[in-house]
Amino acid sequence: MFKLKNLLITAIAVVFLPGIVFAADYKVGPEKIVIGESMVVSDNLYLAGGDVFVSGTVNGDIVSASGNIAIDGQVSGDVISLAGDVKILGKIIGDVRVVGGKVNINGTVTGDVLAAGGDVMLENSGKIEGDMLVASGTAVLDGSVKKDLKVYSGDLKIRGLVGNDVYANASNISVSDTATINGNLKYTSSQSASIDSGSKIKGEVSAQIKKAPGVSVASRIFGFIYGYLAYVFLGTLFLWLFHKPIMRLSDTIYKENGQSFLYGVMAFFLAPIAIIVLFCTVIGIPIAIILLMVYVISILFSKIIVSLAGGRYIFEKLGFHKSEYFVLAGGLFVYLLLSNIPLIGFFVSLITWFLGLGSIFLALRRAHQP
Repeated sequence: MFKLKNLLITAIAVVFLPGIVFAADYKVGPEKIVIGESMVVSDNLYLAGGDVFVSGTVNGDIVSASGNIAIDGQVSGDVISLAGDVKILGKIIGDVRVVGGKVNINGTVTGDVLAAGGDVMLENSGKIEGDMLVASGTAVLDGSVKKDLKVYSGDLKIRGLVGNDVYANASNISVSDTATINGNLKYTSSQSASIDSGSKIKGEVSAQIKKAPGVSVASRIFGFIYGYLAYVFLGTLFLWLFHKPIMRLSDTIYKENGQSFLYGVMAFFLAPIAIIVLFCTVIGIPIAIILLMVYVISILFSKIIVSLAGGRYIFEKLGFHKSEYFVLAGGLFVYLLLSNIPLIGFFVSLITWFLGLGSIFLALRRAHQP
């Protein structure tokens, strides 16, 4: 029976094998993980669970993969997190690097912030003492950024304070009368920014207006069909060349998608750490090369493996029994449809990679079991 604890033990062992020891605390839970207000974690903290709440003190880094995460305690190191909703309410002395459907920062970050998600908001009481880099569908700045603000977004609203320059690439940009920019405002957009007359911009405002070229419906349809046929050709070729391993991996995703996803999320965070540590030792270099190859292969094969598993699920629900090549074609069609939806496509691609990556690492783990 699957034990997620075994995954953690395996991951820790891989990292410890070279003899380079780092302190860490691991907490895993299927539903909720709570670090209470009175708790003090003296090491780096690695978390995986449904919902994560950190109200205590962490004297190290936090690395988390969860449904949602809220941090209202103090973290002396960095915060690296992947979650549906991310809330930074406390004080982070290091840097923050987060990916989430929604990212809310209402606390203090002494270092830099890199935030990617559907919605990213720096609340009124949010304070960033370093730089802030945002990639999102919507970005709202009500708090303060002491240094530079760089934004790649669909919509950008600046209503707070930026201590230095603002560099923005967004479809819609608005600067309200409550905004203060102590440096320059440089932006690229398809239209001029809406800058309220009461706003305070101490530097220069420079704009690069790029009109988006019109794309006809016929061109979009042709592009989709061309891309689909290319995927089907490559998928069919890979399935023919590597039939047994691809079928085995897709079967793992189909039957154990939850475990595959968890393994993928854990591998996403732990594999790069293990690769870096292993490359520091002569004995660990071959293992590091293998892990790196698996990491790269997972990117190439994930779409095929997951589409095959998804196609199988769809056809079985419809009561159709077709060959694996026909099932792959159907699964790729659904995948491409979903991945071409704005914002949703990003998360579909990310989940696909996690499932593919997880199925590969899960298969490798089982292959080495006695």
